[in-house]
Amino acid sequence: MSGHILMVCTGNVCRSPIAAALLIQSMPGVATLSAGTHALVGRGADPLAMALMQERGIDLSAHVATALSDAHVRNANLILAMTRAHLTWLKTLYPEVKERVHLLCENDDTDVVDPYRRTRFTFELATSQIEHGLSHWLDAIRTLSA
Repeated sequence: MSGHILMVCTGNVCRSPIAAALLIQSMPGVATLSAGTHALVGRGADPLAMALMQERGIDLSAHVATALSDAHVRNANLILAMTRAHLTWLKTLYPEVKERVHLLCENDDTDVVDPYRRTRFTFELATSQIEHGLSHWLDAIRTLSA
């Protein structure tokens, strides 16, 4: 798939699936993918991630963790990383697309906390950070999708 927005986290079972789902809910029709730098390939979304998204009317039950691939990166119009470590990793491994790689919460220069194997509170915090970060990208994404 070309011309998509790519969300990147570590395991692809919490943050990036949440970010992709929230973007799709905000902007139906925008091609959005999520992948992990060290994905738990084949696993579904974390149960707490699924519960929080269900409360927002989003069904993550079909999500399957996917490893980040060269094709994901090459074909993305915009790549949003959950942490500065992901950002650095992506820019180092894929210098040819570094202008398309950004921190999701770059407006606040903040990493999205990793909620994996943590409490509901941590999942809620991560989701709140993702929602806040996405709010600053919506205009840019509209421009890319036009």
